[in-house]
Amino acid sequence: MLHAYLDGEMRDGRHVMPVRVYYEDTDFTGIVYHANYLRFMERARTNYLRLIGADHRVLYEQALAEAPGFAFVVRAMQLDFLKPARMDDILEIITRPQEVKGASILLRQEVLREEEAEGWAFMNALTPKQRAKAVIGMDLPFDGYASGFKDNVIVPYDGLPVAAMTPAQRQQFFGLIALYTDRLPPAHAKLRLDEVRQHFERTVFAWIGQFDPVSPFYYRVYSPVIFIEFYHQPGVALPNTGYNRRHAHALVRTPNGNDYGRELLHQYRTGRPG
Repeated sequence: MLHAYLDGEMRDGRHVMPVRVYYEDTDFTGIVYHANYLRFMERARTNYLRLIGADHRVLYEQALAEAPGFAFVVRAMQLDFLKPARMDDILEIITRPQEVKGASILLRQEVLREEEAEGWAFMNALTPKQRAKAVIGMDLPFDGYASGFKDNVIVPYDGLPVAAMTPAQRQQFFGLIALYTDRLPPAHAKLRLDEVRQHFERTVFAWIGQFDPVSPFYYRVYSPVIFIEFYHQPGVALPNTGYNRRHAHALVRTPNGNDYGRELLHQYRTGRPG
């Protein structure tokens, strides 16, 4: 049902709600105006309460009949702005309870880009034994293994293979890959995803770093036809000197594909086929 998508969903005690950034949400620099994050989070809080049985309209009607003047109010907020979201980004608003009392509730909310949120969600969907297999190290790399000027880099197929995943996990994993391939124009995205599907059984998922709601992390998806990396970095021109979630990179490359085009001009001049 449509309203189920609009309300978001509960995942392991957390409420997850997707939000697309529109032009009206941004300021003159093209990034989300800071106050609009409060609107995103307010909608997520409302939908979280609705899904756990505290529908605002019902509460309002009950209060109007039994205790006029009763209402939910926000008493305090603490916000940390870590990195900007931009027009057309798809964000996920994560809401989880931290403390529940008789007449109050303390919530923790995070606004994440899909690549970060869905990679974490997939790791969260694994069993402890599967996570142990997926983790290939604890020390985060400063840069991606296949970042710039690393054409045709050879990286071991370490991590959790598709063969060790349940059908539901496979579907979620394939959706994570599609999140990246869908950045292409529709026709190209379909061709790319079809190529990934043909080699899906030879695909692995790997993770580096701690696994918890706040620590920085690295993950990758690796197959004979695609190499995806997402990782948090320390700041270079940014104020954070250590690794945290304030600074993130993501990349998609074609293994052994010369996709940086280093030798294209040389190939043209020498007549050697690419």
